[in-house]
Amino acid sequence: MKKIVWAAAAAAMLATPAFAADIPRRQPVADTVYVPAAPAGVWTGFYVGAHLGAGFSSNFRNDIGYSLGGASGFFGGLQAGYDYQINRIVLGAAGDISYGSISRRFVSAAPTDVRARFAPASAMPCRTTC
Repeated sequence: MKKIVWAAAAAAMLATPAFAADIPRRQPVADTVYVPAAPAGVWTGFYVGAHLGAGFSSNFRNDIGYSLGGASGFFGGLQAGYDYQINRIVLGAAGDISYGSISRRFVSAAPTDVRARFAPASAMPCRTTC
C-alpha cells in the first residue's frame, strides 16, 4: 500500500511541472500613460433641418355651446443655422421658414351668426347717412 501512495505522489510531483510549462515569463509592467478624455461634442458648424406635421379637430364650441365646426390641415418648414463653440460657450445664428394650411370649417350657429357679434365697427354696414 505504501508503494502505491509513494508512486502516486512521485507521479503527481513529476507531472506538475508539465502543467506549468505554459505560464508566460514575467514581463516588466509598462508605466500608465495618461490619455485625456475625448471632448463630449463639437458644436461648431452648419446645420439644416425640416419639420412636417398635421392638425385635425372634429369640433369647436364657443362659450355658449354652439358648434362652430372643425379644422384640419398640414404644416411644414425648413430651418438652418451656424453655431460656433468657444470652450464651453456656443454662439450661433439660425433662421427658419414655415407654412401652414390648417383651415377652419365654419358651421353657422343658430339662432344668430356668432361671427357678427365680434366684428369691428368699421366692418358693419352704415345705418345712417354716410
